[in-house]
Amino acid sequence: MAYNLQDIARVSGVGAPRLQEWIRQGLLQLSPDEEGSTRFEEQDLLRLQLILLNMELHIPASQLKLTLDEQEQDIVAALLAHKQSLMDKVRRLQMMTETIDRTLSDLEKGAGPNPETWLAGLGGQGAPESGYLSNDSLHIEEGPSQEGREEDSRWSKDDYLSTQKEADEIYLDLCRAMDSGLKPEHPEVQSIIDRHYRWVGHFYTPSKKIYIDLGELYVEQDDFKKLYDVYHPRLAHYLRDAMKVYAEARL
Repeated sequence: MAYNLQDIARVSGVGAPRLQEWIRQGLLQLSPDEEGSTRFEEQDLLRLQLILLNMELHIPASQLKLTLDEQEQDIVAALLAHKQSLMDKVRRLQMMTETIDRTLSDLEKGAGPNPETWLAGLGGQGAPESGYLSNDSLHIEEGPSQEGREEDSRWSKDDYLSTQKEADEIYLDLCRAMDSGLKPEHPEVQSIIDRHYRWVGHFYTPSKKIYIDLGELYVEQDDFKKLYDVYHPRLAHYLRDAMKVYAEARL
């Protein structure tokens, strides 16, 4: 099935003039049909998705066409790489959120400064407390949890990939539950959310408030929303609502 320019502009949020400019530049390589209208086929939609994903990574305009041509040689591998990049960013945001919440908690209690928790995860990749991929992309340093871990955990690359596979399965199961018409409070959905809570626990142990706030962040923060939109356009809201039910009942 083919889609016209106006259809794609509407669903993608990219204005028709900008799409037409990308066609003129050769980033999108579409040809008019017999009636002279521009039509998007499956391959064109995939290339447009790659354009938008690469722009999210701030690929320079001068390199964009070459990058797209290379990625089109293996679309699946390119999309998986983009997904991994987004999930890395999500995990970084989760750690930063936890750092803010712990700092706010200390300030409310009148506790003294604690650089190990107040600065954890804010130094970028490779920072000792970051909880993100180190520069060699082979190990992960995990900072202390909310209760405070005295020893850092060194993760292998396989450990990291395993946690990402676990998250992927959780999100896919939530999509299936949502498409089946199950409400966020349904026991089956709450069982999936229990897996999500334990997955977050790989990085830190969220309190009731932090877990609820994290769900809100999934909806309000664009980077999170973009990740969940890859699975389902309603997943972020569904996940948030189910997390709130879980937190109210069990945390």
